[in-house]
Formats: sequence, structure tokens, C-alpha cells
Amino acid sequence: MPHYAYIDESGTMDDQEVMIVAMVVLEGRNSAATILSSALQAVFPRLQQKKEKTQRTPDLHYARLSNHHKVAAGVVLGQSKISCYASSYWHDGNRKNHQARFSIYTELVKTCIKSAFEHYDELEILIAKQGGASEYKKSFLAELRVVPEEYSKKYSFKKAKFELSNVRSGIQIADFYAGATRDFLLSYKDVNLTKAYELVQNQILCIEAVEYSVTKSKK
Repeated sequence: MPHYAYIDESGTMDDQEVMIVAMVVLEGRNSAATILSSALQAVFPRLQQKKEKTQRTPDLHYARLSNHHKVAAGVVLGQSKISCYASSYWHDGNRKNHQARFSIYTELVKTCIKSAFEHYDELEILIAKQGGASEYKKSFLAELRVVPEEYSKKYSFKKAKFELSNVRSGIQIADFYAGATRDFLLSYKDVNLTKAYELVQNQILCIEAVEYSVTKSKK
């Protein structure tokens, strides 16, 4: 039986100091929706279960949450059955074009998947869709499919199915973990940035630091 994984990122721009990719792994196909619903109810206690069609459902976008809301969501997520694998890249201060940043992002995604394969044999992986997906989707997914193939040759058989998405509940959960992990790495500037991370840190099984030269990859 596959486990269900969701990937999102934070801090991709050169002036954001550190880029984070987080992959959360859940057991059931419907687990993400159930967990997200509980987290949203904690953050927005007046949230009605039944809404008018014109009423917009709030989301769990980490960057838009207040510190109070981050803690409220973190309490719920930290008590849920979630495993998280994160990877990080510290920007070198040089201005990079989109292609270079996407190459780094791709390496971070691959690193998270490899880390998860230490614990899971089969994954269905949904990745947050970026702008211009029609241009990069085919080559990006082809590169990711190599990861389970290479891992299987070196270690043990692994299987993964990949899909780009921006509507699944799990993507919002992954966004929260990416933001909380990034805040933790930046907490040398403000210790208060660790509050959300501390609530979910036991679920974050690794934060792999990635060193990557943009000249390595020319897509």
C-alpha cells in the first residue's frame, strides 16, 4: 500500500537567505483533508462547516498566518500522524535566473524523496505546481522518476508516482512545514521564529543541507 506525500517550498528568491523544500508523508488518501480541516478549525474557530458557494474557504498558507495562528495550527499538526523530510539551500548572495533557482529547487525535491525512501517503499507524491508548469512539467517529472530507479539499483526496490497539484489539502500542510522549518533555520535572527517549529519538530525526521552549484545543471 502506498503512502501519500506532498511537497512544497519556501524562500526560493535570492534575497530570502535560505530555500526550503518540505515533503510530508501521510498514511491514507483522505488523511490530508481530515488533518487540514482540524487545523483550519483551530485557526479559524468560527469557520462554518457548510458554506455558501460564494464564500471563500480560508487556507493554511504559512506566510499569511499570524504568530498566534501558526501556534494554533502547529498544535493540531503536531498531534497528527505526519512524517516530514526537509532539505535546505543557503543562497550565496548572487543573483540567479529562474532556471538556476529551479535547478536548485529540483535538487532539494530529489533530496527529500531520497530521505523518505529510507522509510517507505511506495509513495504517491503530489508536488505544488509552480508558475509556468506547462513549460517545465515534462522534464521535471522525468528527472524525478529517475530517483526511485537509481535508489532501487543501489539499495532496495522503491516505487513512486508523481503529480503536480495546487489544490490538494496536503500541499497546504507541506507549505506549513516548509515555512516552520525555514523560520527555525532563520531563528538566529529572532528566537520567536521557532515557536511553530517546536510544535512539529518531532515529526521532522531530517533537514538535509544541499550544496549545489548552478553551473552543474543546464536545462
